[in-house]
Amino acid sequence: MKQKQHLGAAALPAVKAGIRAHLTRLARQIAAVEALIEAEIAADPELRAAHELLRSAPGMGPVTTAVVLAHLAELGQLSRREIARLAGLAPEARESGRWQGKRRIGGGRRQVRRALYQAALVNYCHKRVDRPWIKAQLARGKAPKAVIRAMADASCAASTR
Repeated sequence: MKQKQHLGAAALPAVKAGIRAHLTRLARQIAAVEALIEAEIAADPELRAAHELLRSAPGMGPVTTAVVLAHLAELGQLSRREIARLAGLAPEARESGRWQGKRRIGGGRRQVRRALYQAALVNYCHKRVDRPWIKAQLARGKAPKAVIRAMADASCAASTR
């Protein structure tokens, strides 16, 4: 958060006090929004079931789960591949005639793709998932980003079961 950086750089006590008050106000607003989100999920049995299923996947925290629930209403209705495509996690071919480029992820719903990729990146870096699987993928020559993308896809696919 930039306000925390401003706090560290501020020299005047009055400026620091103003920044602290702003940070406190922001923290209260964030807590209020999170409480509203939790209440909405708790009030709807379908959302609550989907929430519990998503949270059971490795690395799916409350923020990632809320983003997926908010932006992927089709969960549970489509196949794993269709959900990956909607989330923007399905590699798209870049080809023209005989030329074949690398496949890349993109399109789909940017908020979902970003949230799932970030969760997978944290899992990858902090070794919260199956390390032997990651090592096997890297040994097969997969790029680290491709492994992270596959982890994001698997997190999203867990909700289609």
